[in-house]
Amino acid sequence: MTRRTALSTAAAFALGAVVVACQIVAGIERVEKVDPAPEPVDAGVDVLEAGVVDPCSHVRPPARPLTDDAVNEQLEPFYLALHTLTLVPPPPAPVPGFDLDLACTCDTRPGTAYDGGASCVSGAKPYCDFDGGVDNQVVSFLKDYSAFIDLDTAVNVNGRIATGKQNAIVVVSRYNGRANDSEVAFGLFTSEGMKEGATCPGSTTDSENFTSPGWCGEDKWTASRSTVEGDTGKFFPKAIGTGYVGNYRFVVELNNPAIVPFGTYRLTIGSPIWTGRLVPLDDKLVPIDTSAGPGLDRIKYWRLEDAVLAGRIPAAELLAAVGTVDTPGDADGGPLCTSALFPTVKSSICDHIDINATKALDFIPDARCDALSVAISLTADSVRVVTVVAATPATNECYPTDDGGAPTAGPPGVDYRCP
Repeated sequence: MTRRTALSTAAAFALGAVVVACQIVAGIERVEKVDPAPEPVDAGVDVLEAGVVDPCSHVRPPARPLTDDAVNEQLEPFYLALHTLTLVPPPPAPVPGFDLDLACTCDTRPGTAYDGGASCVSGAKPYCDFDGGVDNQVVSFLKDYSAFIDLDTAVNVNGRIATGKQNAIVVVSRYNGRANDSEVAFGLFTSEGMKEGATCPGSTTDSENFTSPGWCGEDKWTASRSTVEGDTGKFFPKAIGTGYVGNYRFVVELNNPAIVPFGTYRLTIGSPIWTGRLVPLDDKLVPIDTSAGPGLDRIKYWRLEDAVLAGRIPAAELLAAVGTVDTPGDADGGPLCTSALFPTVKSSICDHIDINATKALDFIPDARCDALSVAISLTADSVRVVTVVAATPATNECYPTDDGGAPTAGPPGVDYRCP
C-alpha cells in the first residue's frame, strides 16, 4: 500500500500545535506572533512518493497565504456566536465537507492514495467517500431517514439559538483584520444561553429568563464552564488552535475536540477542521473592505459566512445525542431512546461508521472504525461574552449515565454502543 507524503505534513502540524498552544490565551490576552506553524492541511496537487499524481482531487481547505498583509498589527479579540447551523444541505447544494483522512475511499484508479482503501478496519463493506474524498457519513445517515424522520429539524438547534437557550461561540485573536494573515488564533466553546437581559432591539426575555438574540453585535451570551478554563472576567476555551486567513477565509484545526449544540445535548467532534469567510462590518453592520490598508478603525463587528466545521463523531456519542432528541411525530414528546424507532435508528448509525474518532489512528494497522465523519454548515455573528456559568443539567431519561468514560451507557435497556 502506497503512503502519501502529506502524512508527514500532518504529523509536523500536530507537533507544532503543542508548541504554539502554550502561547495562545485563546484570544483573551494579546500576545506576540510567532513564526507560522507547519501547515495544518495539505493543498494543491497530491503526489505519491513514487512521483505519480494522485487522480483524486482530495477536497481540503485553502492553503496558507503566501503574504501577510500586516505582520505587526493585531485587532482586539472578538467573539462570534453561531446564527444558523445546517446538518443536511437543501438540494441541489453539494454535500459539504473535506477529505478528513487524506484518502478517497473506493477510488480504485491507478495511483490513488492507499489504493482507494479505507483509513480504518471495519467488519462491514467500507462506505465510499463523496467526490474528492469528502467524508460526511452523518449527512448520509440523516438523508436515509429524511422521508419519515426529520432528525435535522427535531434536533432544533436553530430554534434553541433563536430563543437564546444554547449556542457555540468562536473567539478570534492575533488577527490583523485584513484579507491575509499567516497566523491567527482561534478558540471554540459552548454557551448556556443569554441570561443577562436584552441588549439589542427586538430581543425578548421569556419566563425562564432566556433572552432571544437581536443580532446587533451586542448580544451577551454566557460561556459554559465545562468548555473553558478560568472563570468570569478571565477565561479561555479548552479547544484552541492556530490557523490562518487567506482572502478573508480562515482555516484552523483545533487541538481538542469541538463541542457543538445538538438539541439539548452537547455533541463532541474529534480532530475538527473549521473554515469560513470573515466579513468585517462597520457600526451599522455594513460590510467594509480593509484589504487595501486603511479602514481598520471602521471595524466594529464581524460576520462569519460560508463556514464548515468538519470532523469525526464517535458512534456512541452520536447515539447518545440522537437518543435524547424528542421523537419526531410523537404527540407525547418522549425522547427517541424510549421509542420503538430507536433500534432501527441505532442500526443505521452503526452501519454508517466510516472513520476513526481521531486522525492519529488513520491507517494504523488493526485500528477499528468507531466514528462517523461529519461536516456542519454554519453562519455566525459578533456577540459579547463576559460571564462563565455552570452547564445546564440533563433534561430527560435518555441522557447517558456517568460511566467515567465515553457516553456508552444509556438508561435501563438502552445501550449506546455499536455491536
